[in-house]
Amino acid sequence: MRCARAILALGGALLTLGPPSAARAYEHYAGPGGEPLRWASFPVPYRLGPTERRCEERLRLLRRGFEAWMAPPDSPVALRYEGPIDEAFVSGDGESSAVVLEAVGWPPELGDARTTAGATLHLSAAGTSQLLEADLGLNAVEFNWADETPAADALDLWSVVTHEVGHLLGLEHACDGPGPIRCADAPASIREAALFPAASPGDTSRRRPAADDLAGLRALYGPGTGAPPHATVIVEGCALTLRVEPAPGEPEPEVLLSESETGEAIGPSGLDPLTTSPGRSWDVTLRGANGKERTHFAALTLPESCLPEEETGCATSNQGAPPTLALALVLALGLSLKTPGARA
Repeated sequence: MRCARAILALGGALLTLGPPSAARAYEHYAGPGGEPLRWASFPVPYRLGPTERRCEERLRLLRRGFEAWMAPPDSPVALRYEGPIDEAFVSGDGESSAVVLEAVGWPPELGDARTTAGATLHLSAAGTSQLLEADLGLNAVEFNWADETPAADALDLWSVVTHEVGHLLGLEHACDGPGPIRCADAPASIREAALFPAASPGDTSRRRPAADDLAGLRALYGPGTGAPPHATVIVEGCALTLRVEPAPGEPEPEVLLSESETGEAIGPSGLDPLTTSPGRSWDVTLRGANGKERTHFAALTLPESCLPEEETGCATSNQGAPPTLALALVLALGLSLKTPGARA
Protein backbone atom coordinates (compact mmCIF):
# COMPACT_ATOMS: atom_id res chain seq x y z
CA MET A 1 0.00 0.00 0.00
CA ARG A 2 1.29 3.48 -0.81
CA CYS A 3 0.19 6.83 0.56
CA ALA A 4 1.68 10.31 0.79
CA ARG A 5 1.29 12.81 3.61
CA ALA A 6 2.41 16.43 3.43
CA ILE A 7 3.14 19.34 5.69
CA LEU A 8 1.86 22.67 4.39
CA ALA A 9 4.10 25.71 4.74
CA LEU A 10 2.27 28.99 5.28
CA GLY A 11 3.97 32.21 4.30
CA GLY A 12 2.85 34.32 7.25
CA ALA A 13 1.71 33.50 10.75
CA LEU A 14 0.88 29.88 11.41
CA LEU A 15 -2.83 30.21 12.09
CA THR A 16 -5.20 32.42 14.00
CA LEU A 17 -5.83 30.24 17.01
CA GLY A 18 -8.96 30.45 19.09
CA PRO A 19 -9.54 29.32 22.67
CA PRO A 20 -8.40 25.77 23.52
CA SER A 21 -10.91 22.96 23.57
CA ALA A 22 -10.85 19.60 25.32
CA ALA A 23 -10.29 16.89 22.71
CA ARG A 24 -8.28 13.80 21.91
CA ALA A 25 -4.68 14.52 20.93
CA TYR A 26 -2.42 12.43 18.63
CA GLU A 27 -3.66 10.54 15.57
CA HIS A 28 -2.25 7.49 13.72
CA TYR A 29 -2.31 6.54 10.06
CA ALA A 30 -4.86 3.83 9.36
CA GLY A 31 -4.00 0.81 7.24
CA PRO A 32 -6.27 -1.94 5.90
CA GLY A 33 -9.15 -2.71 8.23
CA GLY A 34 -8.50 0.46 10.20
CA GLU A 35 -5.43 -0.90 11.98
CA PRO A 36 -2.71 1.74 12.48
CA LEU A 37 0.32 1.67 10.21
CA ARG A 38 3.37 0.70 12.24
CA TRP A 39 6.85 -0.80 12.01
CA ALA A 40 7.18 -4.41 13.12
CA SER A 41 10.52 -3.86 14.89
CA PHE A 42 13.31 -1.37 15.56
CA PRO A 43 15.75 0.01 14.64
CA VAL A 44 14.43 1.27 11.30
CA PRO A 45 17.39 1.90 8.92
CA TYR A 46 17.49 5.08 6.83
CA ARG A 47 19.73 6.96 4.39
CA LEU A 48 20.06 10.69 3.66
CA GLY A 49 20.52 12.72 0.48
CA PRO A 50 21.23 16.47 0.72
CA THR A 51 21.78 18.76 -2.26
CA GLU A 52 25.18 19.73 -3.54
CA ARG A 53 24.98 23.03 -1.64
CA ARG A 54 25.87 23.08 2.06
CA CYS A 55 26.03 19.31 2.13
CA GLU A 56 27.63 18.95 5.54
CA GLU A 57 25.21 21.39 7.20
CA ARG A 58 22.15 19.78 5.65
CA LEU A 59 23.31 16.26 6.46
CA ARG A 60 23.69 17.35 10.08
CA LEU A 61 20.19 18.86 10.24
CA LEU A 62 18.60 15.83 8.59
CA ARG A 63 20.23 13.57 11.15
CA ARG A 64 19.16 15.87 14.00
CA GLY A 65 15.55 15.51 12.85
CA PHE A 66 15.78 11.72 13.00
CA GLU A 67 17.67 11.61 16.28
CA ALA A 68 15.19 14.00 17.92
CA TRP A 69 12.71 11.10 18.13
CA MET A 70 15.21 8.84 19.93
CA ALA A 71 16.50 11.37 22.48
CA PRO A 72 13.64 11.27 25.05
CA PRO A 73 13.94 8.32 27.47
CA ASP A 74 10.17 7.78 27.16
CA SER A 75 10.42 7.29 23.38
CA PRO A 76 10.07 3.65 22.24
CA VAL A 77 11.61 4.05 18.77
CA ALA A 78 15.10 3.54 17.32
CA LEU A 79 16.38 4.67 13.90
CA ARG A 80 19.70 3.58 12.37
CA TYR A 81 21.69 5.83 10.03
CA GLU A 82 23.26 3.82 7.18
CA GLY A 83 24.95 6.48 5.05
CA PRO A 84 24.24 8.90 2.20
CA ILE A 85 22.41 8.54 -1.08
CA ASP A 86 22.29 10.65 -4.22
CA GLU A 87 19.88 13.54 -4.60
CA ALA A 88 16.93 11.59 -5.94
CA PHE A 89 13.58 10.53 -4.55
CA VAL A 90 13.20 6.77 -4.95
CA SER A 91 10.32 4.84 -3.41
CA GLY A 92 9.99 1.08 -3.50
CA ASP A 93 13.68 0.18 -3.30
CA GLY A 94 13.37 -1.30 0.20
CA GLU A 95 15.25 1.56 1.89
CA SER A 96 13.77 4.44 3.88
CA SER A 97 15.31 7.81 3.06
CA ALA A 98 15.12 11.57 3.47
CA VAL A 99 16.19 13.72 0.52
CA VAL A 100 16.43 17.48 0.00
CA LEU A 101 15.14 17.88 -3.55
CA GLU A 102 16.43 20.78 -5.61
CA ALA A 103 18.19 20.22 -8.94
CA VAL A 104 16.15 17.12 -9.75
CA GLY A 105 12.82 18.88 -9.16
CA TRP A 106 9.81 18.06 -6.98
CA PRO A 107 7.97 14.78 -7.75
CA PRO A 108 4.26 15.46 -8.39
CA GLU A 109 3.25 12.42 -6.32
CA LEU A 110 4.42 14.29 -3.21
CA GLY A 111 1.90 17.11 -3.64
CA ASP A 112 1.68 20.64 -5.01
CA ALA A 113 5.23 22.02 -5.15
CA ARG A 114 3.95 25.56 -4.49
CA THR A 115 2.46 24.70 -1.09
CA THR A 116 4.18 21.49 0.06
CA ALA A 117 7.43 22.00 1.93
CA GLY A 118 7.86 18.37 2.89
CA ALA A 119 6.09 15.06 2.32
CA THR A 120 6.40 11.42 3.35
CA LEU A 121 5.47 8.42 1.23
CA HIS A 122 4.68 5.19 3.10
CA LEU A 123 4.91 1.67 1.73
CA SER A 124 3.31 -1.22 3.62
CA ALA A 125 3.03 -4.95 3.00
CA ALA A 126 0.06 -5.80 0.77
CA GLY A 127 -3.15 -6.12 2.74
CA THR A 128 -1.45 -5.37 6.07
CA SER A 129 -0.61 -2.40 8.29
CA GLN A 130 3.08 -3.31 8.56
CA LEU A 131 5.33 -0.56 7.24
CA LEU A 132 8.14 -1.67 4.95
CA GLU A 133 9.54 1.68 3.82
CA ALA A 134 8.98 5.40 4.22
CA ASP A 135 10.61 8.11 2.11
CA LEU A 136 10.78 11.80 2.93
CA GLY A 137 11.10 14.63 0.42
CA LEU A 138 12.07 18.19 1.39
CA ASN A 139 11.16 20.82 -1.20
CA ALA A 140 14.10 23.12 -2.01
CA VAL A 141 12.65 23.93 -5.44
CA GLU A 142 10.03 26.38 -4.18
CA PHE A 143 11.11 26.93 -0.55
CA ASN A 144 14.11 28.49 1.15
CA TRP A 145 15.63 26.47 3.98
CA ALA A 146 17.47 27.84 6.98
CA ASP A 147 20.47 26.10 8.44
CA GLU A 148 20.85 25.74 12.20
CA THR A 149 20.60 29.53 12.65
CA PRO A 150 16.98 30.73 12.12
CA ALA A 151 16.20 33.00 9.18
CA ALA A 152 13.12 35.19 8.85
CA ASP A 153 12.69 34.33 5.17
CA ALA A 154 13.33 30.58 5.34
CA LEU A 155 11.76 27.47 6.84
CA ASP A 156 13.64 25.62 9.56
CA LEU A 157 14.95 22.41 7.98
CA TRP A 158 15.46 20.67 11.32
CA SER A 159 11.83 21.29 12.37
CA VAL A 160 10.32 20.08 9.11
CA VAL A 161 12.46 16.93 9.11
CA THR A 162 11.33 16.20 12.68
CA HIS A 163 7.72 16.58 11.52
CA GLU A 164 8.19 14.25 8.57
CA VAL A 165 9.99 11.61 10.64
CA GLY A 166 6.90 11.62 12.86
CA HIS A 167 4.95 10.61 9.73
CA LEU A 168 7.58 7.97 8.93
CA LEU A 169 6.91 6.47 12.36
CA GLY A 170 3.16 6.31 11.77
CA LEU A 171 1.87 9.55 13.32
CA GLU A 172 -0.80 11.62 11.55
CA HIS A 173 -1.25 15.37 11.81
CA ALA A 174 -2.24 16.43 15.30
CA CYS A 175 -5.17 18.48 13.98
CA ASP A 176 -7.14 19.05 10.75
CA GLY A 177 -6.63 15.35 10.03
CA PRO A 178 -8.92 12.34 10.40
CA GLY A 179 -9.58 13.13 14.07
CA PRO A 180 -12.06 15.63 15.51
CA ILE A 181 -9.61 18.41 16.42
CA ARG A 182 -9.49 21.53 14.25
CA CYS A 183 -6.25 23.48 14.29
CA ALA A 184 -8.12 26.75 14.70
CA ASP A 185 -9.26 25.82 18.21
CA ALA A 186 -6.54 23.33 19.19
CA PRO A 187 -5.19 23.40 22.76
CA ALA A 188 -1.61 24.45 23.47
CA SER A 189 -0.47 20.81 23.79
CA ILE A 190 -1.34 20.29 20.10
CA ARG A 191 -0.15 23.66 18.81
CA GLU A 192 3.32 22.86 20.15
CA ALA A 193 3.39 19.29 18.78
CA ALA A 194 5.89 18.38 16.06
CA LEU A 195 2.93 16.95 14.10
CA PHE A 196 1.14 20.29 13.97
CA PRO A 197 0.47 20.59 10.21
CA ALA A 198 1.97 24.00 9.40
CA ALA A 199 5.33 25.74 9.42
CA SER A 200 6.27 29.39 9.40
CA PRO A 201 9.58 30.99 8.33
CA GLY A 202 11.91 31.58 11.25
CA ASP A 203 10.03 29.25 13.64
CA THR A 204 12.25 26.70 15.41
CA SER A 205 9.85 25.70 18.21
CA ARG A 206 9.09 22.23 16.80
CA ARG A 207 12.58 20.81 16.37
CA ARG A 208 11.85 18.12 18.95
CA PRO A 209 8.75 16.00 19.62
CA ALA A 210 6.41 17.28 22.31
CA ALA A 211 4.55 15.29 24.95
CA ASP A 212 1.60 14.68 22.62
CA ASP A 213 3.86 13.27 19.89
CA LEU A 214 5.57 10.89 22.33
CA ALA A 215 2.23 9.75 23.71
CA GLY A 216 1.25 8.82 20.15
CA LEU A 217 4.42 6.75 19.75
CA ARG A 218 3.86 4.90 23.00
CA ALA A 219 0.29 4.10 21.96
CA LEU A 220 1.73 2.48 18.82
CA TYR A 221 4.88 0.81 20.13
CA GLY A 222 4.69 0.52 23.91
CA PRO A 223 6.74 2.12 26.69
CA GLY A 224 9.95 4.08 26.28
CA THR A 225 13.24 2.21 26.02
CA GLY A 226 15.56 4.73 27.69
CA ALA A 227 17.90 7.40 26.40
CA PRO A 228 20.66 7.08 23.79
CA PRO A 229 24.25 6.78 25.07
CA HIS A 230 26.22 9.79 26.25
CA ALA A 231 29.92 10.50 25.73
CA THR A 232 32.57 13.10 26.34
CA VAL A 233 34.83 13.94 23.40
CA ILE A 234 38.33 15.26 24.16
CA VAL A 235 40.80 16.39 21.50
CA GLU A 236 44.40 16.71 22.66
CA GLY A 237 46.98 17.71 20.06
CA CYS A 238 47.32 15.02 17.42
CA ALA A 239 45.70 12.36 19.61
CA LEU A 240 41.93 12.41 19.19
CA THR A 241 40.44 10.65 22.20
CA LEU A 242 36.84 9.64 22.69
CA ARG A 243 35.81 8.50 26.15
CA VAL A 244 32.51 6.63 26.35
CA GLU A 245 30.45 6.80 29.51
CA PRO A 246 27.63 4.24 29.31
CA ALA A 247 24.67 4.54 31.64
CA PRO A 248 25.07 2.66 34.93
CA GLY A 249 24.40 -1.04 34.48
CA GLU A 250 24.24 -0.84 30.68
CA PRO A 251 26.76 -2.31 28.22
CA GLU A 252 29.29 -0.16 26.41
CA PRO A 253 27.73 1.40 23.27
CA GLU A 254 28.88 0.69 19.75
CA VAL A 255 30.99 3.52 18.31
CA LEU A 256 30.75 4.43 14.61
CA LEU A 257 32.47 7.11 12.55
CA SER A 258 31.31 8.91 9.42
CA GLU A 259 32.85 11.73 7.41
CA SER A 260 31.17 15.01 8.33
CA GLU A 261 31.16 16.34 4.77
CA THR A 262 29.91 13.29 2.91
CA GLY A 263 28.19 11.20 5.59
CA GLU A 264 30.12 8.13 4.44
CA ALA A 265 30.69 5.53 7.15
CA ILE A 266 34.33 4.65 7.82
CA GLY A 267 35.03 0.96 8.41
CA PRO A 268 32.68 -1.63 9.91
CA SER A 269 32.96 0.02 13.33
CA GLY A 270 35.42 2.77 12.56
CA LEU A 271 38.34 0.42 13.21
CA ASP A 272 39.90 0.49 9.75
CA PRO A 273 42.81 2.87 9.08
CA LEU A 274 41.66 6.34 8.11
CA THR A 275 43.41 8.55 5.59
CA THR A 276 42.84 12.22 6.31
CA SER A 277 44.08 15.78 5.96
CA PRO A 278 44.06 18.67 8.43
CA GLY A 279 40.64 20.25 8.83
CA ARG A 280 38.83 17.11 7.78
CA SER A 281 36.41 15.95 10.45
CA TRP A 282 34.34 12.95 11.49
CA ASP A 283 31.00 12.58 13.20
CA VAL A 284 30.97 10.13 16.11
CA THR A 285 27.77 8.12 16.55
CA LEU A 286 27.11 6.13 19.71
CA ARG A 287 24.58 3.30 19.39
CA GLY A 288 23.17 1.82 22.57
CA ALA A 289 21.89 -1.65 23.34
CA ASN A 290 18.37 -0.22 22.86
CA GLY A 291 19.27 0.66 19.25
CA LYS A 292 19.11 4.40 19.88
CA GLU A 293 21.77 6.65 18.40
CA ARG A 294 23.33 9.94 19.51
CA THR A 295 25.75 11.70 17.17
CA HIS A 296 28.52 14.13 18.10
CA PHE A 297 28.93 16.13 14.90
CA ALA A 298 32.45 17.06 13.72
CA ALA A 299 33.71 15.70 17.04
CA LEU A 300 37.03 14.51 15.62
CA THR A 301 39.04 17.03 13.60
CA LEU A 302 42.73 16.79 12.79
CA PRO A 303 44.45 20.10 13.66
CA GLU A 304 46.71 21.85 11.11
CA SER A 305 49.64 21.32 13.48
CA CYS A 306 49.41 17.56 12.93
CA LEU A 307 50.98 17.74 9.48
CA PRO A 308 54.29 15.84 9.39
CA GLU A 309 57.44 17.95 9.22
CA GLU A 310 58.74 18.49 5.67
CA GLU A 311 62.36 18.88 6.78
CA THR A 312 63.12 17.57 10.25
CA GLY A 313 66.48 15.85 9.74
CA CYS A 314 64.73 12.58 10.51
CA ALA A 315 63.15 10.09 8.15
CA THR A 316 59.34 10.21 7.94
CA SER A 317 57.57 7.30 6.31
CA ASN A 318 54.51 9.34 5.25
CA GLN A 319 56.24 12.41 3.83
CA GLY A 320 54.44 13.73 0.77
CA ALA A 321 51.25 11.82 1.53
CA PRO A 322 48.28 12.56 3.80
CA PRO A 323 48.78 11.31 7.35
CA THR A 324 47.01 8.08 8.20
CA LEU A 325 44.93 7.80 11.34
CA ALA A 326 44.76 4.39 12.99
CA LEU A 327 41.82 3.89 15.33
CA ALA A 328 42.55 1.62 18.27
CA LEU A 329 40.65 0.65 21.39
CA VAL A 330 42.20 1.98 24.59
CA LEU A 331 41.29 0.80 28.06
CA ALA A 332 37.75 -0.42 28.50
CA LEU A 333 35.80 2.72 27.64
CA GLY A 334 37.84 4.69 25.13
CA LEU A 335 38.93 5.11 21.55
CA SER A 336 42.05 6.88 20.38
CA LEU A 337 43.06 8.23 16.98
CA LYS A 338 46.78 8.92 16.44
CA THR A 339 48.88 10.16 13.53
CA PRO A 340 52.18 8.29 13.03
CA GLY A 341 55.09 10.70 12.72
CA ALA A 342 52.99 13.74 13.64
CA ARG A 343 54.16 16.41 16.03
CA ALA A 344 52.87 16.32 19.61
